[in-house]
Amino acid sequence: MTQSFFIPFVLPGLNEQLAGVRREKWSRYNDEKHKIQLDIVLLIKKAKIKALVLPVELSFTWREPNKRRDPGNVRTGEKYVSDALVLAGILSNDGWKQVRGFHDEFVVNPQAPGVYVTIKEVGAREEPLEAI
Repeated sequence: MTQSFFIPFVLPGLNEQLAGVRREKWSRYNDEKHKIQLDIVLLIKKAKIKALVLPVELSFTWREPNKRRDPGNVRTGEKYVSDALVLAGILSNDGWKQVRGFHDEFVVNPQAPGVYVTIKEVGAREEPLEAI
């Protein structure tokens, strides 16, 4: 099964996260992170994403308003999404057993920045993880 939803805003990147921790107390940064996760949970519910049991791959199309932020900085927003998927009850956890991998694509779209998220069930791994 494959399911998708769109987050119509730019998520904080690593540089913004680190600056927030330096400027503010850790608890204030954590409050902001939780607020963003709750916004994402509402979008997940609006998209009627169903809970998943099998491991998944998460794909992201990061739609940035410009090229100011480098892709590595942008993709750290993934943590907001995976934590929101757990908070919404879509994934039981965001650990090794539940998430098998990520795919990222980066595009510039000043008219509609945000993140398009696709969740694809991939099933159980046939060989033990250590053998790969």
